[in-house]
Amino acid sequence: MKKVEVDHESLRDGPLRERRCTDVLCCLIFFAFIGAMCFLGYYGYQHGDPESVIYPYDSAGNQCGRPKTSAQDYEYVYFLNPTDATTQTRWKVCVKNCPTASANETIDCYTNRWVTNCTFIANGTYFSPYESKNFLHRLCMPQKVTDSFKEYLSSNEMMSAGADIIRCKYIVLGVLGVAVLVSIIYLLFLRYFIGVVVWIVITALVVLFALFGGYYNYQIYDETKVLDESTKIEYWSISIACYVAAFLSFCVAFCLRKRIELAAAVMKSATIFIDDVWSVLFVPIVFFIISVVVFALWVTALIYLYSSGTIEIKDTNIETTSVLAKFTHDQQLKNALWFEFLGIVWINSFKVALLQFIISFACCVWYFTANKASLDKPLCRGIINGLFYHLGSLAFGSFILSLIIIFKWFLGIMTKLYQDTQGSNPIVVCICKCVLCCVQCFERFVKFLDHQAYIRIAMTGENFCSAAQNAFEMIWENAGRFTALGGVGTVFNFLGKVAITCVSAYAGFFYITHDEKFMGEINSPVGPTVVFLVVSYLVGSLFMGVYEISADTIIQAFILDEKLHGVNCAVYAPEPIKEFMEEYGKDD
Repeated sequence: MKKVEVDHESLRDGPLRERRCTDVLCCLIFFAFIGAMCFLGYYGYQHGDPESVIYPYDSAGNQCGRPKTSAQDYEYVYFLNPTDATTQTRWKVCVKNCPTASANETIDCYTNRWVTNCTFIANGTYFSPYESKNFLHRLCMPQKVTDSFKEYLSSNEMMSAGADIIRCKYIVLGVLGVAVLVSIIYLLFLRYFIGVVVWIVITALVVLFALFGGYYNYQIYDETKVLDESTKIEYWSISIACYVAAFLSFCVAFCLRKRIELAAAVMKSATIFIDDVWSVLFVPIVFFIISVVVFALWVTALIYLYSSGTIEIKDTNIETTSVLAKFTHDQQLKNALWFEFLGIVWINSFKVALLQFIISFACCVWYFTANKASLDKPLCRGIINGLFYHLGSLAFGSFILSLIIIFKWFLGIMTKLYQDTQGSNPIVVCICKCVLCCVQCFERFVKFLDHQAYIRIAMTGENFCSAAQNAFEMIWENAGRFTALGGVGTVFNFLGKVAITCVSAYAGFFYITHDEKFMGEINSPVGPTVVFLVVSYLVGSLFMGVYEISADTIIQAFILDEKLHGVNCAVYAPEPIKEFMEEYGKDD
């Protein structure tokens, strides 16, 4: 495995400019994979028949309301005896309008070999018409059933909540704007106060553990309470555990104090990067739109491919007839459907890999540019390098992750199916769950290593295996720094999402519950508030996701900068990291 040699001259203007295509074989396999998915979609488009899925069937296999068929004017399926479980799926007929059971009503139906006339005589048995209403513009359901369904929706306030959300649609946009504003304020807060807040949080954590221990100690010696021996032993155990946790937290914070300060400096630098290259925030939005389009195309292709099978409609065996089409697929078509399902996992993992690479590349360009005001289109360079030089490496890393995800799903399904079977061995179930837990942990590790490898590829242009190896070695050699950044970053990412979500959603809730116009229009603030929470959380996740990728990139760039120029001589470090080096560099 050939390593890419790097030096400070080659990184003077940012990530390596002289690049070569990496993991070409994986790139070709990925293109072949995409081509195979497109071919299957085209095959489904040529041989599939989605209308056979959309329109319902009567007892003789006629599709009700399907255009260019003899029953195209009869849009609804009417069940002759919906209350009898043995015949409700057997006797069906296409009708133009759902019967109302009025005395002078003339029913217009499309007779078939089983329902021989519109007085609803099926196989020699008469069924009196009942009052019905159309459901989903396809089925005639009994009036009592539709009323019960509407009553159910009304009792659960689903319909009223939907109407309330529609009335507050402009407030949702306002909440989105508030979420963006709160996100910016939170990033500014981290930029100027994170150093102090980190130690406040750590101190509060230590004090909180100690207070919990003191509380249980007080409960033991409280004369107003009479505790039995088992309860005293339990309280003593909890108290000692709290004291030990407080002591360990203090020791870890003291031993990693310089690393924690470096983590705070890195996080400050990440906010400066987002401020200087604010367009990086649009990258996740664009990728989200692309994901929606790709998913819609994939679902469409899947429907066409599924409908390429053979329809099971047997008018000679009425018990097998269903209101929906049933398809049988040969082994090749089954394999094609599985291929489509597995393929979307790889495509989604590749999308995440490309997103991380573009943001990391832009951050690397920003870090290694001495004059931050003269940045040379870092996002465009990231897109070009990712798609033209390192697409194979990104496909390789995402493929490994996809295999683990698929294996995790398979193991989870098998465990669930075995657990639900009668006579399942609890020991085997426990072992399966333990294995599943190990696989989930390994999945998290691979996600982390993939992300670090993409950052390394963005900086040095290495192939995936070399980048993963070098990134792992860097993490191993700087375990304290990465641990501190991971711990501090996780806490503040979580706090950021919570703060952005709660503040923005509460702003929307406060407005609709205090404005006279909305107080008189909406039935309950619950529905709109749920939407406010979802929108705010999505915005918070967008900002904090970019922030997290930026911080991870900066710590790698800083370590590489040190290696190139000597310890405590990181030339390109942003101002917060330089301040840290001036204060702690020699001791560190």
